[in-house]
Amino acid sequence: MRVSIVLVVLLLPLWPSLARAQQQPAPIIGSLSLQSQPPATVTYPALNSQPFGTEHLGGDWGGVRPWLEGHGIYIGLNYYPEIAAIVAGGQRQGIDYTSQLGLSVDLDGEKLIGWTGFALHSVIVQRNGRSASADFLADDLDAVQQIFGGGGSVAAHLVYLYGEQQLYNGRVDIAGGRLPVGNYFAASPIYCYFVNVIFCGNPHPLPVYPGEPDWPAATWGGMARVYVLPTVYAMGGVFQVNPNFGGPSGWDFFIHGTTGVSVPLEVGWTPRFGPDHLLGHYKVGFDNDASSYSNLFTSTNGLPIAVSGLPGQPDHGRRMYYVFVDQMLMRTDKGDTDGLIAFGGFVHADAGISPLENQVFGGLLSTASFIGRPQDSLGFATSWFQVSGALTATQQLEEALDEPLTGGGLGTPVGVQSHEMELEAMYIAKLYRGVFAEPDIQYIINPGGTSRTHNALSLGLQLNVTF
Repeated sequence: MRVSIVLVVLLLPLWPSLARAQQQPAPIIGSLSLQSQPPATVTYPALNSQPFGTEHLGGDWGGVRPWLEGHGIYIGLNYYPEIAAIVAGGQRQGIDYTSQLGLSVDLDGEKLIGWTGFALHSVIVQRNGRSASADFLADDLDAVQQIFGGGGSVAAHLVYLYGEQQLYNGRVDIAGGRLPVGNYFAASPIYCYFVNVIFCGNPHPLPVYPGEPDWPAATWGGMARVYVLPTVYAMGGVFQVNPNFGGPSGWDFFIHGTTGVSVPLEVGWTPRFGPDHLLGHYKVGFDNDASSYSNLFTSTNGLPIAVSGLPGQPDHGRRMYYVFVDQMLMRTDKGDTDGLIAFGGFVHADAGISPLENQVFGGLLSTASFIGRPQDSLGFATSWFQVSGALTATQQLEEALDEPLTGGGLGTPVGVQSHEMELEAMYIAKLYRGVFAEPDIQYIINPGGTSRTHNALSLGLQLNVTF
């Protein structure tokens, strides 16, 4: 409780205007790593680089930052606006703006109280704006803006607050508290070099379900990661499943609505190849959400939902599987992302009760050293994902019967949904210390998973300022 009060006191002066955000509800939430320098390893072992570096526009804050960090207090303050314009296709053309202001506070237990290996992590954000995908594409499956949604239309939304303990020189890592499953499982900072939320955060269909919350949604839970070999780790966790995620503000820790528990597991290999130590990450994961979900085709009386008009038959337990790979192919400097990196992955979820069934994605990421810009990055990524076959079958039957289409909990579709594909190219340019700009272009095929919405071209621009 004392930590929460301190965080609120630190945060409130950042918002002289406490006007409520003008954003629409959205099932899809993006991810953004704040530029603090936490004392303990988080989210992705052996690959902790950030798309926007660790420099600060305000330098050392007149000596305040080094003093704080010398006493175990690490503060990150970040402003992150972005614009997305649908310039062709979709249902109509237009432009939307969204932004995020965020504060991270990380406390080093050893420096503060002599507690070796312990750290406390926290992030609070304020989000506002509108979704171009919702406004112009009628797309509730994807978002061309990385940070739209999930902010709760409040001045101070709690993303996470949890403790972490490292043992045996980092070989064992334990964390627990209010945290997103996606902070540790199915995670990579590579994905948030890109803008589309289908890449940034955790690849779908993982983060759109209550059992696998991603930034900025969190739940009670804990995880443990053990390096069984220097380059091989096993990781497991237990998390509360509560679709309310702490309410709109994220601060309602004991809100009612728990439906079960989620148990994610992951095994990874992080080798380095050749004389240039080309780093790779190879991982497989599984999650079992023990909650009860409605079948997307069969109703409670055994007939199709479209025929009976009854709710879907309850099914207990939803399972998801993933395989992720990234590998540096060529090195340009000593950092873990200084070079050319290829990445890709596959995610599968139960088709009978999961609105999204499969996703395949891949791409290339590189520094711009070949044009004399080693702190810039450029990349290309593509993704294809499939709507559940059970949901598609229900919608086809509803269309034949001239009934409203079921959306599977992801919104009201404008046509029968089958699949969607995204192609994205981006460039991150350093403008000044702590200031980066990212022009971005995306092409969306079958927005919303249906051919009834024209393929769309989106032009975007992000600005990241780390104070």
